[in-house]
Amino acid sequence: MIKNLRLLFGFLLVILTFGVNAQKYVAKSSVNTTSPELNEKIEVTYELFAKGNSVSLSNPKFGIESNAFKGFTIEQHGQPRGSMFDMGSRDGISIFKYKYILKPSSLGKQTIPGLSISFNGKEYKTKPIVIKVVKEVRDNSISSQLELRFTPNKASCYIGETVRYDLYYYSAYDIWDISLSKVPEFNGFIAKFLESKDRSKRKKINGIVYNVQKIGSYVLTPTESGLLKIPQVGVTISVRTRRGMSQQTVKSKAQTFKVKALPFGAPKNFDGLVGEYRLSQKTDKKVISTNDAVTSIISIKGSGNLSSMQNISLKYPTTFEALPPTDTEKINANPFGYSGVKTFEFIAIPRQPGRFEIPSIEIPFFNTKTKKYQVLKSKPIRIHVTGKGISNLSSNYNPSNKETVSMQGRDIRYLKANTSLLSTSKKHYYTGSVLYYSLSGIGIVFFLIGGFIFKERKYSNDELKNRTKSKANKIASKKLQAVEKLLKTNSSDFHAGLDVAMSNYLKGKLMLEQEQMDKQTIKKILIDKNIPETLVEQTIKISEQCKMARFSPLSISKKDLFTDAKTVINQLENLLK
Repeated sequence: MIKNLRLLFGFLLVILTFGVNAQKYVAKSSVNTTSPELNEKIEVTYELFAKGNSVSLSNPKFGIESNAFKGFTIEQHGQPRGSMFDMGSRDGISIFKYKYILKPSSLGKQTIPGLSISFNGKEYKTKPIVIKVVKEVRDNSISSQLELRFTPNKASCYIGETVRYDLYYYSAYDIWDISLSKVPEFNGFIAKFLESKDRSKRKKINGIVYNVQKIGSYVLTPTESGLLKIPQVGVTISVRTRRGMSQQTVKSKAQTFKVKALPFGAPKNFDGLVGEYRLSQKTDKKVISTNDAVTSIISIKGSGNLSSMQNISLKYPTTFEALPPTDTEKINANPFGYSGVKTFEFIAIPRQPGRFEIPSIEIPFFNTKTKKYQVLKSKPIRIHVTGKGISNLSSNYNPSNKETVSMQGRDIRYLKANTSLLSTSKKHYYTGSVLYYSLSGIGIVFFLIGGFIFKERKYSNDELKNRTKSKANKIASKKLQAVEKLLKTNSSDFHAGLDVAMSNYLKGKLMLEQEQMDKQTIKKILIDKNIPETLVEQTIKISEQCKMARFSPLSISKKDLFTDAKTVINQLENLLK
């Protein structure tokens, strides 16, 4: 008796900690599957949730008639043990729960009725649920007590188009534990594994009741065409039998999958982008002054192999000083493939006034929905530059507003034909005067100032590459600091951020354009600059690991990868002077 009183007192203390604010109650009903097979047992749950800071202890009551379940046979019903005041629900505090185990007896759409729950003198109603009952599965391919099924969601696809392979187990035993025995190698595919959150359910197939559960899915993106091999997938399953626990390893069957080559007629600048996409662009200023920066952002959003998209570039007029562009991407894998956005940021500084137009860019892709090639096209960017320009630009500049040369007075005088040198007896006292020394001093000062200004102007034109090059390490340091934060929070954007940091550093340090950012070009330039071959290989390896880690499991840890990238950048910085 004393023990029960203590439990009740402790429970009341927990409830009182929620305060005395107004309480809101919500009644909900749920079912474990919306497409059961005929005669398959399903589980229906009715719950009353408390949303707020206080909970009443009055006992709820509900009412439902057994004949309300038309099209179903009631196998079992009742209130689960310990369901009163369930603190673990995401919808609130579950203060009431009641379950029905039903068996559908009719095919087609069936309605699971709602019920009313009386609580504190008020009535709360749940909504009815509509389900679709399908025919019982007859699968002659399942003949053993424990099988693994690895099935695609489509019979074929194009290069760059994703296909999903779902991994299911069928077990006549109770499952205790499941684990992938080995990560399969999908040759000719970029693979990403997605773990399933589906619960196990029981199915009667060929007279045997199986526990069936989806373990996960592999999202595969083919990189070559033809009849590609799908490897066996192995799973270690711990099952509970009458004799006790046993562990078994089962494998799926080896298969092949047909990958179709993209049709003929691709645009000239097509680089393999496949999926469904749309383009958006934004320019922060349309009217700017000379030596001011203008930023243009172009974003490609959609679903498909967006991560394989090559870098793009804007063709600025020669009077613009264009900084190396940056690109960022946020792409997520889902059961339907990959989707996300890839953003390119361009920054340029005009050095001459005038009205300029930056041409549009075209990005072709193969639309997997229409099975046709399409082209994303940006709008031309028109910019009005005001102010004064640089007086004598280098030969790299080609001003669009050239002016004709005009005569500014007469600079040529006729020479006097007097050959006699006459001395004068009149003395000139200017040479040694105070005015002479004052003007000479002022002249020297202006000469020094002019020389300094000329040096700065020349530095901004002729030495611009060196300035950009010197900033590469600072930019990389900032990027690495941001990546380190992603590492600490274990963010999914870590590998993309580290890849951007490495790419931006190499762009700035090696003074490369977007179209030059490929493995062969970077490797050749580093070797030409007498960088040790081991360091060159490590640089390329880190970039490849970052790209691969976003689509497939990688053995190296994020921490080790970050440390290696930081070390490589420091070593390159010491050698690339």
